[in-house]
Amino acid sequence: RDRGGVVRVGFVDRVEHMDELRTLMGDVVAGRGGRAVVIDSVAGMGKSALLRAFEAEAAASQEPGARRVVSVRCRPSIGSGLNYEAVADLLLQLARGQENKQPGRLRRLLRSTREGVVRSAPEVLSALVPGLGALFTLGREVAEASLASGSMPFDSLLPFQQGVAAQIVDALLDLVRQGPPTVALIDDIQHGDPSSLLVLDRLLRRLPGEPFGLVLSHTTDGAYADGPGSAVEDLLHDWAKDGLLRRRLMQGLPPEAVAELVRSRHPQAPPSLSEQLTQLTAGHAVFVTLCLEEWRPGDGLSVELPGTLSRVVDDRLRLLAEPDRELLMIGATQGETFLSRTVAEAKGTAHDEVMERLRLIADQHNLIRPAELPG
Repeated sequence: RDRGGVVRVGFVDRVEHMDELRTLMGDVVAGRGGRAVVIDSVAGMGKSALLRAFEAEAAASQEPGARRVVSVRCRPSIGSGLNYEAVADLLLQLARGQENKQPGRLRRLLRSTREGVVRSAPEVLSALVPGLGALFTLGREVAEASLASGSMPFDSLLPFQQGVAAQIVDALLDLVRQGPPTVALIDDIQHGDPSSLLVLDRLLRRLPGEPFGLVLSHTTDGAYADGPGSAVEDLLHDWAKDGLLRRRLMQGLPPEAVAELVRSRHPQAPPSLSEQLTQLTAGHAVFVTLCLEEWRPGDGLSVELPGTLSRVVDDRLRLLAEPDRELLMIGATQGETFLSRTVAEAKGTAHDEVMERLRLIADQHNLIRPAELPG
């Protein structure tokens, strides 16, 4: 609810997660040192909405200039070369508002980006990080080949990138110290490219004692499948194991939060509509939202999953091999709860083999979960 008494629809609950982010900000502002938090969930559970709500709350703070929140998003990239887009964006945001303290070349770059002029990540980094331009020049053949095509093996770039990452982190923390205590929000870290993740690895080890906190959002769909998502998951696991960050799981909205959404969007809806919606969607935020967009007062207590959800489902099932998708389709014909032996018989495959495949789907993709046999 804003100061004018208008209810903002679309973000409800998540009290524990908001408290976690507020505490992180409080520690940074109070000088207790920086740290990092990762919000994990499957796609569509509301991680991005949480980050936006936290950023809006910080912007509306009664203490302007006492704190700062900057946000960037990692985007899928082709290849494994030197991308640095999220890192360059983060540095640009930290530099804005401090133009008078920066060299003339950087002031011109900040003005041009504010005016909508597109700059490449290496150009931005060379202007923002002292000495980095010379390092890019020394590694021009390697850097240009990687930046242009992403075709070179990442391992061959590692020595070059170690030096680049060290200089980027030094410059980033220097920019942080020039401004108020800062929390950076990095959305969709599962799309982080190797060069940016290397920078992040060095940065996490420098956070204690710095007026800087990090919040990452991580979509776990496909985290255990082959591909970039699994590499990021391994990295997050190692960082958490080493105490460099804390992982928090975001699950479905509780019934009271679903009821709040129903009241906000459809005040005249039957009181039990939220119960039906909770049972149908298990509180999955994007499912709840899409169902409410389709519901009309004449529907009464009837709630159906809209066709728009097919894309969400397809995106998740695409991560499975075709034989595993077939197992889930066979299981789904039995209902919300299915028997593995029935799946095995319908498939014509040994029960032990089917059980192992279903166990892996549950562990690696979180699409199903084991249940006790019903009475």
